[in-house]
Amino acid sequence: MKLSEKFTICLIWAVLLVSFSVNIAIAGDKGSFGYEKTINIYDLSTWEGVPSITDPVGDTVDEIQEANITDIKEVWICNNYTHLFIRVDVVGKLPAPNTAPYFAMQLYIEDIASIADSGTELFMDYGHDVLQNDINASFLFSKWSQGGYCRFNYTGGTWTWDQDLNDPSTQGAVNWTVNGNSFVMMIYLGLLSSTGEVASGDSFKFEIFTIYSPDQTSWYAEDYLDFATYTLTGEVVPEFTGPVIILIILVNTIVFTAARKRKFLS
Repeated sequence: MKLSEKFTICLIWAVLLVSFSVNIAIAGDKGSFGYEKTINIYDLSTWEGVPSITDPVGDTVDEIQEANITDIKEVWICNNYTHLFIRVDVVGKLPAPNTAPYFAMQLYIEDIASIADSGTELFMDYGHDVLQNDINASFLFSKWSQGGYCRFNYTGGTWTWDQDLNDPSTQGAVNWTVNGNSFVMMIYLGLLSSTGEVASGDSFKFEIFTIYSPDQTSWYAEDYLDFATYTLTGEVVPEFTGPVIILIILVNTIVFTAARKRKFLS
């Protein structure tokens, strides 16, 4: 074989290997995202333009026939200068608060300040083969349809309650379309970090689980969105001075109070 032919064959193999490696994706990795926008959690139209992640319909992990109400269909995520916003659209119709069947939306995320060495355990054993999340999560934000909205921390090999998220301006809030398909969660950016400090360009991995219960006694991990990476975009609160933070929080409180008068998402 001539030297030129050997070179040509080596070049072809090199191109094939490079092409192959470029198209390889880590199993479960939904990609990287980052988008700056202010969302009104009571108005679905404010999500227009935000990139989304699609999830296959019918890939639920439970075996309960009627439990596909929280089968994830599509997820949106973005941030503004104070909050992270997550919207989860499901296949079924979400029930009213404190009404059977019951559900929970659970967001696992890495600590922006320091990625943990462990934290793959789920908050509960939901009775199925899905026993772990795919990231080293330090925080869990969970909302139960019959209960509270809370943050849990992973410390000492277990998940422990940290705080109830009752203040929309400094903690967070949720809303969902009753008999509709959309659930929206917002989280104050400082809660994404163990130090309470974040900056534009900070990144973290996240994963979403939907939980179902027919009776508030038996809970099942119905569906999950394999991990994706999100990068905070635009200016964020910790980059401002103290007086400006106070002013921003005050304005947010006024806006949220006005928006809260609307009972349901439009």
